[in-house]
Amino acid sequence: RNKTHKQKDQNGDEIIIEGADLRPSVGCIRESTETNTHITAPPAIVAIGLMYLRTNNNAIANKLKIPNSFFLLDTIRPDHMLLMTTSRALVLWDSIEPTTEWITQCLPPILAADIPPLSSESQKETYFLSKLFIQVGACLALGLRYAGTANTSASECIFFFI
Repeated sequence: RNKTHKQKDQNGDEIIIEGADLRPSVGCIRESTETNTHITAPPAIVAIGLMYLRTNNNAIANKLKIPNSFFLLDTIRPDHMLLMTTSRALVLWDSIEPTTEWITQCLPPILAADIPPLSSESQKETYFLSKLFIQVGACLALGLRYAGTANTSASECIFFFI
């Protein structure tokens, strides 16, 4: 697949690149033989949450559980953690409680404790982003669970995290 590609350099001058297509295929679901999970994972996570909505199915909920190690946390994008947390809560609908304790229970133990000794900037970023996005996912689930109920405990809990 040889193509001619026009691009601007740092000075704004147009350059022509001939040969293989060098543009990244960011919007492609299939890239060669691999699936681009950055595109396919979010709707799949939401679909699982909606398919098993209010079933309290622990087997499915465990598949959406956030891992409990920095190594594994670093392999999952924070926005995926948000969706995993929300979807897991939707599956375990009856367990959602309008308390800050419930939101803290959504965190894996490695994130629920006080800040552990972190050896690198990368670990610090993983810790803070993971914790933030999981809490946001739990708040979203809480808001969905108590939408339209005017539950003051639920609104106070969500405002606590804002």
